[in-house]
Amino acid sequence: MANTFTANQYPPSQSAVSLLERMRLAEEQKRLAEEERQIAAHKLDEARMTPGTPEYEVYRGGGDMSSYPIAELASMFIGGGAPRLARAAYQPGKVVTNIPQNLKGHYSGAPGAKPASAAIGFGKGVINSLRQYISPQASSNFNVAGLSYGTQKIVSNGLQKMDEIASISKRRKLTPEEAADYTTTGKEVHGQLGYHYLIGKQGGAKIPILEQWKDANYHTIGKFTREEFKDTRNHATEVSRDLSDKSMNEAYDLISGTWKSAIRKSPLGENTLMAVKKSRGPRFAGVHDNDAFTSSSGKIMKDVLTANGRDFDSVDDLARVFEAVTRNPDVKMSVVRKSDDGIWVQFSPERGSGFVEGGTNALVKIQPDRKIHLFTTDEHDMVGMIPPGYDRMVTVLPAWGVDFFRATRGAKTARGIRTPAIEVKRAKQRLEEYKEPKSSTKGSPSTKTTLPVFTKDQRAAAQKVADFAAPVNYPRFIRRRGVPVAGAGGLLYAGTRE
Repeated sequence: MANTFTANQYPPSQSAVSLLERMRLAEEQKRLAEEERQIAAHKLDEARMTPGTPEYEVYRGGGDMSSYPIAELASMFIGGGAPRLARAAYQPGKVVTNIPQNLKGHYSGAPGAKPASAAIGFGKGVINSLRQYISPQASSNFNVAGLSYGTQKIVSNGLQKMDEIASISKRRKLTPEEAADYTTTGKEVHGQLGYHYLIGKQGGAKIPILEQWKDANYHTIGKFTREEFKDTRNHATEVSRDLSDKSMNEAYDLISGTWKSAIRKSPLGENTLMAVKKSRGPRFAGVHDNDAFTSSSGKIMKDVLTANGRDFDSVDDLARVFEAVTRNPDVKMSVVRKSDDGIWVQFSPERGSGFVEGGTNALVKIQPDRKIHLFTTDEHDMVGMIPPGYDRMVTVLPAWGVDFFRATRGAKTARGIRTPAIEVKRAKQRLEEYKEPKSSTKGSPSTKTTLPVFTKDQRAAAQKVADFAAPVNYPRFIRRRGVPVAGAGGLLYAGTRE
């Protein structure tokens, strides 16, 4: 007969007892941890419902989130939160759109200014992203509309400041400093919105909140293909609308080769995104044709054309004069191509009146009849870099054609339009005496006391961003953000991904 044993016939071994004790201890620790979590969550909920506390401000998505303890924000990286936060951060536009576009001192020219300002900008972007992560309102704004906390804060604060200065201007005359502060703030608002939209599109982000802003500032956002580039003639000035396909192809090739990638030195290709900017707007948006024509190279270009006194007899004559002038080492302009109907010169204006583009490149086709066609471009990036996985993008202004020497300004002769002798004499004298101007990105202090304004559409789009508040699903947010508070450190534990 087979032996039959029950579980109670033999006493448990010492090792089994030890194992059972450890299991009971682990269960007890788990139970206590859960009780602590529930107590901490209850206290946090109470704080969130108490006006005036940092937790209340963060939970409601309002006020100044900088009051929220940075130690608690940093603690998201503890207990496995880092991988989840990293995955959420790589969501297109989540971190990069939280970086302020206007980095103080970035283009000052001072040694180490660019890396230092970039590091500060990245640091602010990370902090803004963390605040967005723990705020139900800010998280919902991004998930629903693609609006980052950093951008909304800059736009909201900027518009409020501009309204305050505008209100003062109705009571008294503004000082030049107040007017300059208003203009700079407007540029920061405009620059942040433009940067947010463009860098987000480069990453494939959906940004419905800024579609109205895009329509107010850009004709189209498409691809930098030859055909789409040729279509920009539809938005050119009257003088340039009849540019030939040949001229547009020449411009396309020169622009493509101007902007090389940082590592591989690759030119722009047909997979590059192209933002076709509306040429004229308030000073906030930048007046790029004026930047080019008032730059040192722009003035030399006009003086060379003026000094000739009339139209050039041939492309060869035109090229010979410009090549002679550009041999002067103080002249920062180059003849980059000669074709059968004109020459192409290129230079970088010293001043960038817009914050979205910063510095730009000017490519100009000059014809023997002294008509010119200006193409202004800028590769859009993030402090000189393209985030991994993001597309390249070039901002293009439609050709700005100008005829400085039309018949109404001089006498018409058989050999073309003649320039008044006094203007010819002055232009020749300036060319003979020309020396490279001292480098300066600031220019003279402004003495203007009048205020530029956004267009009606731009202001409406900016105000929409400042006021936006997406519906918040608080139960969903709480489920996705676990927040056990550990001891006196008050460490937040970031829950699962967005």
